[in-house]
Amino acid sequence: MKKLFIASLLLALSATFPPGLHAQVVDVSSASQFNNAINGQYVVIDFYAPWCGPCKALAPVIETVAGQYSNITFLKVNGDKFADLLKRYNIKGYPSLIFLQNGSLKRSTSGAQSLPQLTQLIKSSFGL
Repeated sequence: MKKLFIASLLLALSATFPPGLHAQVVDVSSASQFNNAINGQYVVIDFYAPWCGPCKALAPVIETVAGQYSNITFLKVNGDKFADLLKRYNIKGYPSLIFLQNGSLKRSTSGAQSLPQLTQLIKSSFGL
């Protein structure tokens, strides 16, 4: 029940986030695109499913943060299409976030995050 409340709250708050930041987040369309993108200095990967309510609530939060950190690559991976990547990163639920620095895993977390929570995760994961 608590997760549903948080997801609903995030969805309601998402209407206040600035629009037009979609270009900052790359929706992965192929394994080769993914493999090329994860070699950046700082990478945040959002594993999601289109049917997942908390994933929908998290999307505008990620877009907002992506607009604030141009030095970080933000990727969205549809777990329904890339089961091999779910296994590779041991993803057990949605949404799940993976933080990579120079290709190495720094942190992973699951569940919807608020804007302050995601910002803090980025700062603590990458030392920014």
